Amino acid sequence: MRPDVSDILSGIQRTLMEEILPDLASDRGRERLTSVLFLLQHCMARWDRVGGFLKEEHDDLSGVLERIAAARAAGEATGPLADILREIESAVATAPGNEAPDAIEELRASVRERRAMLASLLGRIVGADLPDGSALAHCRREAHGYVGRQINRDREWVQVGEIVW
Repeated sequence: MRPDVSDILSGIQRTLMEEILPDLASDRGRERLTSVLFLLQHCMARWDRVGGFLKEEHDDLSGVLERIAAARAAGEATGPLADILREIESAVATAPGNEAPDAIEELRASVRERRAMLASLLGRIVGADLPDGSALAHCRREAHGYVGRQINRDREWVQVGEIVW
């Protein structure tokens, strides 16, 4: 039987607490090591949920980008906004499938790519002199919705519980 990530992190944590911490002479060194131990505890509590958090964000971003691109396809956007949305529609169409990859690193890369698409869209919308209209309002609503959901996901991810050794 092989140790999993939690077992490895627990072993590192135990070694640091039992072997290194008692030998540290300075208060500053003990404070730094205590911070490292706290971060290890945080990672141990969440390591097995990384894929779930990334997949949820991936699926959310994919849906947001598809719905934004659909505003152009539905003929709701005109002028410069239609051009911007056409590029997003093209990028969404040529991006790897919306199925979230299984490998964590591929999933991270896919999430980064989709974040970049959304950031590019928002940057271009903010930087352009676009008339208000239903398509622009739709883009804003979709972006705000994603940001709100992502803030909630991030809160859950960084939520600090009690320190338990």
